[in-house]
Amino acid sequence: MKIIYLANVRVPTENAHGLQIAKMCEALAQIEAEVILLVPRRNNHIKADIFSYYSLEKNFKIETLPTFDLNDFGRVGFWLQNFFFSLVSFFYCLSHPNFDLIYSRDELPLLFVSFLTKKTIWEIHINRYNFLTRILTSKVSAIVAISGGLKKFLEESGVNLQKILVCPDAVDLSIFDRLPKDKKILREKLGLLPGRLLVTYVGKYTTMNQDKGVDDLIKAFTFVHRKLPLSQLLLVGIQNTVIERLKNILVAEGISENDYCIITHKPHDVAMQYVKTGDVLIMNYPNIGHYTLYMSPLKLFEYMASGNPIVSTSLPSIREILSSDEAYLIEPNNIESLVNSIVYALNNPEESNKKARLALDLVRKKYTWESRAKNILRFFKDF
Repeated sequence: MKIIYLANVRVPTENAHGLQIAKMCEALAQIEAEVILLVPRRNNHIKADIFSYYSLEKNFKIETLPTFDLNDFGRVGFWLQNFFFSLVSFFYCLSHPNFDLIYSRDELPLLFVSFLTKKTIWEIHINRYNFLTRILTSKVSAIVAISGGLKKFLEESGVNLQKILVCPDAVDLSIFDRLPKDKKILREKLGLLPGRLLVTYVGKYTTMNQDKGVDDLIKAFTFVHRKLPLSQLLLVGIQNTVIERLKNILVAEGISENDYCIITHKPHDVAMQYVKTGDVLIMNYPNIGHYTLYMSPLKLFEYMASGNPIVSTSLPSIREILSSDEAYLIEPNNIESLVNSIVYALNNPEESNKKARLALDLVRKKYTWESRAKNILRFFKDF
């Protein structure tokens, strides 16, 4: 089976969508497919190739298509670049007709090639439905929605439910299988202080210009630290532009430099080492927009695969995956609840570790990239 994956993105990229696309290409190639990833030729400050940057098996091809790199020119530049990439993708597929499936997360490129073939899958990540997506949903063979909330959104928009497969994101378990089981070894390697109770958050400060709950986590940690003086706040992946401001907030709250560690973006395999070292992992998403109903964050599955306790806000999108059996689920936008759950998780390691083991069992059974790729191809063939 020959699959073309269209991705109008800069790869590699420090953003999560690059990892998600790369892992899907790897997983599709692992099961039965010849996969070609088509991306635009763009300037990239990351000089590593996609395989080394994401620690991938070299089992698929990547081809760069000539386009104008106009993304620095605002929305007009983005749409012009998107149009040119879509046009070049159309002619590439026209001149390489021996494919069995074209797969993409990008509406416009997939819409262009859908006039060549019905053998297409659109993977939807955000609740956008307009003139373009209305045409696209009528032309593609299948739609992969990353959450039940997105499926409901499409249903309410009038899309044929038979076309839609709900398929959340996933994780590569081998990343954690390769790491030392003794956290002390990893902490020494990463230069972290020994003997601390690490309250760990891995991710950006914002996504799509929406707050991710980091400010509330900092406020909560000031109370956690008063109750547990050995606790240390570890923030990994924070954008450089906000690090100084966050440090100033921590200092103003009376948190010394020894009691927090803020680290900017790291390659994915290094970031997962920080996840593995945590004593409790935090997902403090606020109850707003995309987070509430539509997301399927890679971080969720990575946290589960780490085998460490999780404290997360109890949003509908999260509860599609996790229950209170596998994690401490708290009321959104509630600092007191966040404080109490972190302290409880750290003070009750037997119960916390039981939840963590159940989360690990769940992610092993249901949420690997290989199982995700198989489910999608099975749905496409059956449809």
